Amino acid sequence: MRSILLPAAICLATVCSACSEAPQSTAPPLDTARGGSGGGGGQTTGGTAGQSGSTSVAGGGSGGLTSGGSTGTGSSAGTGGSAGTGGSGGATSPGEMAYSFTCFTCHGVLGAGVPAGGANPMPLGPEIQHPLREYSEWVVRNGREDTSVGFTHPMLSFGLADDAGTADCDATYPEGCDIWVSDADLQLIFDYLDTPPQPTTGEGLYLDYCGNCHGADGLGGTTTRFLTEQAALDELVATTRAGTHPGEEELRNEHMPPMDQTILTDAELQLISDYVDQTFVQ
Repeated sequence: MRSILLPAAICLATVCSACSEAPQSTAPPLDTARGGSGGGGGQTTGGTAGQSGSTSVAGGGSGGLTSGGSTGTGSSAGTGGSAGTGGSGGATSPGEMAYSFTCFTCHGVLGAGVPAGGANPMPLGPEIQHPLREYSEWVVRNGREDTSVGFTHPMLSFGLADDAGTADCDATYPEGCDIWVSDADLQLIFDYLDTPPQPTTGEGLYLDYCGNCHGADGLGGTTTRFLTEQAALDELVATTRAGTHPGEEELRNEHMPPMDQTILTDAELQLISDYVDQTFVQ
């Protein structure tokens, strides 16, 4: 999930409160010559439509985060009045909204990751699509200090409420911060990250299910478990199915969650094996 980058991190305190509906604004007073403009949108509902003037076009309401504004009405008395268009909508699901407030800054659009570039000499966060939920939940609640190697910031732990899980964040950033996400919103975020289609190439599958821990280049990543030797390839299928050190997630260099055929089919696992063999094994 999201590592904290200030000042963008200040919005984290609104992770869940932003999911509730905020009041929408109403349309400004009507100018009979020009027509009224639409009202501004709230967090979840679009603004009200503007009224039409005697000869002009009414403005539609601007969109909220989850639904568009209402359509403007045409003038019944004027000769040239016509209906305004509805406001544009914003986020399409509660999961997307929660992700936008909690994870987007470091993990990018739909969990695709934020690579190095511009003002960031190192990546902000890895690709996190199709998360392994049990392990991913552990990471969110406990953080991953090891991501300070190879990334701009480590990932700090997220508490369950706005008065929890802030010690690490406050100790890291003098400005102080408040990072939290409820269990319910976390599951919505995981649902949202599962919406992209399953990759169909060995490279795509590797980046989804392996690259976060073993590195996009197979050189070990944050776990230091590199995949450049034949021995690693020989054990890849068996290790992926069985996992290693079950229930010991804190052993970052040792623990690997198991992945059965509901996560990766035999054919998909073979694509990953072929990709590792052709790309990394020396």
